[in-house]
Amino acid sequence: MKKGTRWVSAPKPRLTDECYQRENLDELTLTEIEPVFDAANILRCNNDILYQVSNTGNKLGAQWLQNFLGSEYRVHILENLYSYVHLDSTIALLREGLCLLNPDRVNEDNMPELLKSWDKIWCPEMVDIGYYGDYNHASVWVGINLLSLNENLVICDENQTELHKELYKHNIEVIPMKLRHSRTLGGSFHCTTLDIWREE
Repeated sequence: MKKGTRWVSAPKPRLTDECYQRENLDELTLTEIEPVFDAANILRCNNDILYQVSNTGNKLGAQWLQNFLGSEYRVHILENLYSYVHLDSTIALLREGLCLLNPDRVNEDNMPELLKSWDKIWCPEMVDIGYYGDYNHASVWVGINLLSLNENLVICDENQTELHKELYKHNIEVIPMKLRHSRTLGGSFHCTTLDIWREE
């Protein structure tokens, strides 16, 4: 903070009953009564922000984020992908012009405009690594949740060998690693890391 860093918090939602609709659980449960969003529903690509509208992030949340970031950034609202959390189990930005997509959630009709001209890797079927307890907090697609170290190197679940092969075809090296509890915890390598700034 002494060097000029600003610390900002989004408005804390009250999460009253009016914040949710429960009449049709096939629809999104969040209403637009107040801004609500989850960082796991956001991916940054330079000055473009992909923002997934879901059960943990509404359009008012996207509007708040755009207002806060100002004109230097553009928030792209993504709708109709799927209603749960973790955009990074649906889309992985590998390098400028190349993305990894979940074929169960993304198609030509709901493709984010920003990615339409990009080269795409359609993720092969994931190996189910299982989970502990009675309930899983992530689908098998948590295997997409890899961590890009640079344009040509990622950390990826060691069980997802078919995905490794697809990445190699696009000149991306893979460091296979084990994260046994990703479905139990609800996140994998991208979710369990946070870097604010990377030095080359």
